[in-house]
Order: sequence, then C-alpha cells, then structure tokens
Amino acid sequence: MGLRWTIAPHAKGRLPEELLKDPEGFIRDCGGVISAGRDHLTALCGELFVKVYRLKPAEGFKGLFRSTKAEREWRGSVRLQQAGVPVPLPLAWGRDGLFPGRGFYVAEALRDANSMDKVGKEKLEALLPAAARAIKAMHDAGIFHRDLHGGNVILKGEKVFLTDLHRHRLYPGGVPDEKRWWDVACFLHSLRGCFSPETREEFLRTYLGREEIPPQLKEVESRVFSRYLKHVRRDCTDDSLTHRQVHVKGLRGWTLKEISSQVLETLLEEHHRAVQEGGEKLRKGGRRSNVTLFVVGGERVCVKEYRFSFLSGLKERFRLPKPRKAWINANLLNARGVGGMKPLAFLEGWRGPSMAEAYLIVSSPHGYVEMPRYLRSLYPDRERRRAFMKALVSFFLSLQDDPPVWHRDLKAHHIMVREMDRRWDFALIEPEDVRFKKMGWRWLVRNLAQLNTSLPPFVNRTDKVRFLKGIVQEEDLRQLFRAVAKRSSKRTFVYIS
Repeated sequence: MGLRWTIAPHAKGRLPEELLKDPEGFIRDCGGVISAGRDHLTALCGELFVKVYRLKPAEGFKGLFRSTKAEREWRGSVRLQQAGVPVPLPLAWGRDGLFPGRGFYVAEALRDANSMDKVGKEKLEALLPAAARAIKAMHDAGIFHRDLHGGNVILKGEKVFLTDLHRHRLYPGGVPDEKRWWDVACFLHSLRGCFSPETREEFLRTYLGREEIPPQLKEVESRVFSRYLKHVRRDCTDDSLTHRQVHVKGLRGWTLKEISSQVLETLLEEHHRAVQEGGEKLRKGGRRSNVTLFVVGGERVCVKEYRFSFLSGLKERFRLPKPRKAWINANLLNARGVGGMKPLAFLEGWRGPSMAEAYLIVSSPHGYVEMPRYLRSLYPDRERRRAFMKALVSFFLSLQDDPPVWHRDLKAHHIMVREMDRRWDFALIEPEDVRFKKMGWRWLVRNLAQLNTSLPPFVNRTDKVRFLKGIVQEEDLRQLFRAVAKRSSKRTFVYIS
C-alpha cells in the first residue's frame, strides 16, 4: 500500500506533490538536512520542516493498535495550537500503509531560529520567563512532554516555541504535579551551568505563579540527574551521540566523536616518546603504570598507561577491568561537575585472555597542579591560605551531595587544584578508585586520615583543625579528631579536651 496522509485544512495546496509521494527523496533533493540517524531524519525544505521516523519492526507492529511517533507529534501539536501555546504550525502527518515502517511529520519551518541550549547566556536569561509561561500553558492544556530540554525549546526573535512532542502523554484534566516537576526538572537540568541561581528562582516563580517552591522539585531533580548519569555510563562505552568505538594500533576502545584515529595515534606516539626520554613530561614511571603530561595543539593532555603481567591481566578478564572502570568513572565525574579535566579516550589491548595494556587519555587544562605543590606556593600568604581552606571545605562537602562521590585513596596528591581570580577549582585523579555511593563515618575517617598523612609537613595544625571544623557539626568534632588521630600514622591532629 502507498503512503497515507492526514493534511490540515490550512495546509491544502502548500505541500508539494513530491513530498507526499516520496518524503525522503524530497529531503535529499532540497538538501536541508538538520540531523540524520538510524531512527530519524529531519530537514528544513524551504518553508517546510519535515521529519521522518524510521520505525523498528516492533514499533511498526504496535502502530497497528496505537499512535505512532508521527501521529503523537501531530496530535500534541494540534492540541497546543488550539490552546494558544506557541508551536510550529502543524501541517500534515503520514505513514507507510497499514503496517508502518516509517512515519512522517510536516510543520511550518521556523527560519532564523535557534534552540535554547545554543544561545548566549544573556539572551537565555532574558527569555527564560517566556519559556516558563509556555511550559505552564502546555501543562495546563494537558500535555506532559516527557522529553523536555533546551534543544526542544526554540527561540525565534522574542518568541518561544515548543517542539518534539512525539513522546507526549495526554492528561485531559491537566498534567499531575509529579509529571509537571519531571518536565521542569529535565528542562533545568539540560541548561545547568547556563544561568545563575537567581535566574533559576525567577523561572520557577514565573512557572508556579507564586514565591514558594515545592520541596518535591528537589527530589525529582535528583532522580533526573541520576538518570542522566546512567546514560553517561552507557554512552561512554557504546556508539552514541557523544562517543564512538575506535581501533588504533591493535588497541580498541572508545573516544569522543570529534577525536579522530589519527589524533589518537599522535597522542600515543607522544606518550611513548615522553616515557623513553623522561624529563618533565614524564610525571610517573613504574612497572605497573606510566603517567605523562604534554601539550598538543595548544591543549594540555595527560595519558595514563596501565601495564599488566600475564597473571595480573588475566584477573581483569573476570571483572570490570580497572582501566575501563577509570574511563567510566572519569566520564561520570565530568558529568557530575567535579573539576574541569575532561576524558578524551580509552584504549585497551589484550594478549589472548589477558589484558596487556590500557591507556586513559584526559585533557588537563592549563593551571592544574597537585595540591601539595600548590600549597607550597600558597603558604606565605595567610589571607589566601584561609580563603583556600574554605574553598577546599566547600569542595569536600559538595562531594557528599546527591549523587555522592568518595575516593578510596584520597591522598593530597590525588587532588588537583587550579586557581582562577581568587576562586579555586578542584579535580580528582585516579578515577578507578572513585565510588558513587554515600560515605559513612568509617570511610570519612579513612579519607581524612589519608589527607592528614599525605599533606606536606609545613601544613600546620591550625589549618587542619580549621578544615575539620568546616566539614562536621560542632558536637562531632571531638569524636572525629580522636578517630582520625588514631588512624593517622603521623599523629598531627590535636585532641580536644
């Protein structure tokens, strides 16, 4: 059977015959492809926005009994248009015969427009209240979006449009509060870091129409962030929107999509040259690992090489290999916002059943140094030292936010520090020792003892006491001091009597 179309009355005569006969051929001829993937194709063709959904067999079978994605997007857009909510004008939708293999959606094109996640901070903050009003109007019209993020909110001039309604659910009596918070939390999460906390508060007050912000929203935001981290964990070891599988010189692994195999070969060659020559580029050399730091194309890159004997590498076959765990955790730390060191690639090589070598490659922005070295330059300045200790306390407390982060080997030289205009940025290295779970009292004592015994001797007792006072309640100080002093090999903490 041929294509079957439903065309809006106002679209009669506006749709070319070539589009109605062969949408994908029409897109190829017009050449305005926006994005293309295995399951979708979108394009701007003149004054028309055309989307093609390629359905899997299971989805096509379900299309016999319920709405397909194209029909859901059509129904949602029509409903919002009738309710006065700004959406691109829906024109038509179609499908491949009785047993759909493809679905098609056509709307009026928004020329000279941009998505909300791709505009400057000033314009974004100015238009957030308009976005809040549009989202509230959508929910009041009974539409739960289910995939609301900055890329699905389009800005054209001073007007905000909502798009991509192919996953929506209809609640004729109005969207329940829990679903509303989910859409709002997803939208705010997608734009995190792009606006100030004050702007966020203004957005929520505009959406709610009142000053009080419901406490349930924070819980929903935590669930959204946990879901995001699950996607990061999955995507960094798969062919995804952000990563791809790669094979380089007998090694296989994953890398960011924008990094080519030739670049990876160059980085490996530079690493091996630094290991052979020694010098400043070689930061750590040993039988089990080598760490190098060098600059390529103006970017500072750190490469950690893991080395295995046959027996030690064989152990990695029966668990998640430690180097691969480091790659996953480095991506999770980056997504969690812990430091500015960005993982670029991971490569591993096997000798039969045994892992022989592995490489973790990360960008290390200029300015990052190990904390003991930074403290040496900081200590003559008492005022800066106190400000630094407050920043370190804030960083330590931020690791306990949901989702919590703790490091099994939190020595001072495993914390990297970068100073920027009297502000400090901290990053954790050795990501294979990172865990994403709540840290109990025993592990808190262990981490503090590790810090205590690894700090340089010139770090005085007063600064250590000041640090501990910042991370625990007053009533817990005496117990904590005694526990840390007992565990520390250098009993440099003072007892409180």
